[in-house]
Amino acid sequence: MNPIPGSRIEGLQLPRLSKIRDIQYFEGPLLSEFKDEREDHYLGHWCDCDDTANRWLIVRTPKRDIIRLVNQIDTLRQTLVGGKQDRLYYFIDISADMSVTAVSLATRTVIPDDYLPSTESFISASLMPADEITDHQYSILLDGDWSTEALRDVPKKYENAYSLLYASKTKQATSDLGNFPWIGGFSTVHFYDRMRMRVPLEHRPRIEAIHYASPGYITFRSDRRIGLLVARSIHSYLANSEAADSAYSDTERYIRTHELNGSMMTATYDARKHEPELSKLGEALSRFLEGVDWNWLSQKTGSAFEATKIAMAHFRRLRELALYEKNGLVSFIEPTIPEGAD
Repeated sequence: MNPIPGSRIEGLQLPRLSKIRDIQYFEGPLLSEFKDEREDHYLGHWCDCDDTANRWLIVRTPKRDIIRLVNQIDTLRQTLVGGKQDRLYYFIDISADMSVTAVSLATRTVIPDDYLPSTESFISASLMPADEITDHQYSILLDGDWSTEALRDVPKKYENAYSLLYASKTKQATSDLGNFPWIGGFSTVHFYDRMRMRVPLEHRPRIEAIHYASPGYITFRSDRRIGLLVARSIHSYLANSEAADSAYSDTERYIRTHELNGSMMTATYDARKHEPELSKLGEALSRFLEGVDWNWLSQKTGSAFEATKIAMAHFRRLRELALYEKNGLVSFIEPTIPEGAD
């Protein structure tokens, strides 16, 4: 190995670190995440070895930057040398028996370029170990000024959207998806309560970490695949908002004109007259609801009216979450590189 970069200071010790996970692994860890006793996070990047030791570059890294890294928004090089937190770098040599044989403190200017990843060094999904964090965490990024109301609203609407998409994706919902009067907010609240309870406890979204000082983040413990589907649904709406809003307006207008709200469970509802048209309107709206299977929704409710009302409720939640992103308050993360395509 090259001589260890930086200054070897007498008595220099690393912060007391505990390992959180390996982010990249191939016949041994290549990139790992740690935290210290103050809950500050660090990245450890393997950069060299010889017959006696492995050399690691250790750098304190904001958790938000690590979230951006693992979601392939930023490269590893950007994360290691482009952040705004203190840019002092530790180098440590660790022998085969896991003892530290050398420690130094360095600045960016003395780090050999071959110790740093390339400028296109997005992490590889194929080298990311499947584990509790990888499979069961989804994070969103926060920016701007947040009110207490917004901090309550976004997680709740995320949970609502997630719960319906989970049911649609896994096809776990039973045939009693409907049977609500769908008048006022009562039916919507109870519908989403029911959907939430149908998500298995291990996949049910809950806030695991929140840092709301801008720039910040919220990390949900949830099925990452469904979290990403929520993000894709929001971005699909933003890309087609004019047509999507028009489809929603057409559906709302038909229901209002024919005074159908609250009528489905009464004798005044003429199913033979309204169900065919509602089925067309609901199906047209569902084309803008990525991840929601209209045929599944119709089958599980047994009524085009109820299926359409559920589609409308889901649409409103996606539209409201999309507005937060459009206004620069939140970013619903999608990896820059599609998963499995490195």
